[in-house]
Amino acid sequence: MKRRIVGAQGAVQLISAIVAMRSQAADSFGAGTSDGVENVLVIHDLSTTPEQGVEFAECLRALAGLCASWARIVYIDAQANATLQSQLKSGGREKATETLKSWLGCSEVDQLLLGQNLLFLNHLLAQAFPDADKSCYGDGLAINFSAEYYSPDHNPITRAAGMTPSSSKKKGVMRWLLPWGKWGRDSEGDASKSPPLKPLAKEKYRVAFSRKYLLFPNMLDEQWLNYVQLSPAPFVDLFQQIASELHRFDQGNCEQLATRVSQADQTIVLLSSNFSETKRMELDGEVECYQAWVQSVRTSDNPLIVIKPHPRDSYGKIEQIRQKFTLAGYRVEVLADPWTFYVPFESIYLRYIQPRLRNRQRLDIICTSSACLSLEYLFGQQCHLGFGSEQVERFFATQWKPLRQLHETDLHRLIEHSRSGYRILSAA
Repeated sequence: MKRRIVGAQGAVQLISAIVAMRSQAADSFGAGTSDGVENVLVIHDLSTTPEQGVEFAECLRALAGLCASWARIVYIDAQANATLQSQLKSGGREKATETLKSWLGCSEVDQLLLGQNLLFLNHLLAQAFPDADKSCYGDGLAINFSAEYYSPDHNPITRAAGMTPSSSKKKGVMRWLLPWGKWGRDSEGDASKSPPLKPLAKEKYRVAFSRKYLLFPNMLDEQWLNYVQLSPAPFVDLFQQIASELHRFDQGNCEQLATRVSQADQTIVLLSSNFSETKRMELDGEVECYQAWVQSVRTSDNPLIVIKPHPRDSYGKIEQIRQKFTLAGYRVEVLADPWTFYVPFESIYLRYIQPRLRNRQRLDIICTSSACLSLEYLFGQQCHLGFGSEQVERFFATQWKPLRQLHETDLHRLIEHSRSGYRILSAA
């Protein structure tokens, strides 16, 4: 029997991986045990607190069980990841790879199906199973971009346009982010005198993928030649499959949400993102941006505000957002139990929001990340996107402003692509 290891860092990444698995079934590798393939899921690099990491992993474990067959599901948390890195330093590659193999219960593997991020664990998997075929499903909703895309001083587009921290001026003084993370400056404001860029620190973790399975191929800065175009239909099927099973895990919040949506003249859904957790902006600024967005789309005297956290948000931030809206007089529904906090919003939307809307009821969805792509492309649900250049300039950390401006421009372009794509899909 063939064996495949699948890596996943989140719920949408898991769905993209499963769609890629199904595509591989058509390519003769097989999707699961019925096709003679043993799948092992590795949940890793969840990038949240240890406590929330356990909750997140349990949600992913449940979602994985709903959508595919697995011989084993293994969660490698931050502490286990650190153990592997320590063994690599002290005992060499053989010690670290043997430990990893024992955790996975695999001595040989035929294929690795991984996300595209430059991560220690992805690289160690490639070292542990050097003869395995190495495929990739991109990131998020199977979209690809370069490792430099989210690097403030390495992104080639912002550098070419003179938009990097090393070419931005403040009070007539040129500033740049030095490789060790401290601010330096050239008193004459000459960008050519900035320190030469060093390679990305994580470049050493790059995996040589044979192909990528993508829904949105080459729409950002990376142009990957050998890719398989994924169909949107399996993504729709998986989100609907999860939606049909949500009642099994609901703690009462979702049915309460559905009732309140059916009674509201206007429902405003806020899909937050982990901006303050990743130091892209201060918490107070992030909350203020959300408040401004909600106020700008408000048309009802008494709208319902639904807050759906990003799975890497902190509970503390979500509570602060809830308090701010409550004090401002809004009715607020927060999806923050250990299930709805992490489950894909698309499935919640399909089961508890979209079917409950009556004629003339208004639904506004505010989204500040690529999460808008699935709603727009797969379901035709238009979203309000991004913060806008004024808010980015006001609230984002200096080194992140150029990249955020670029990212919002890219997202708007992708949304136009998604809307035209949905029109084609719905007409078929």
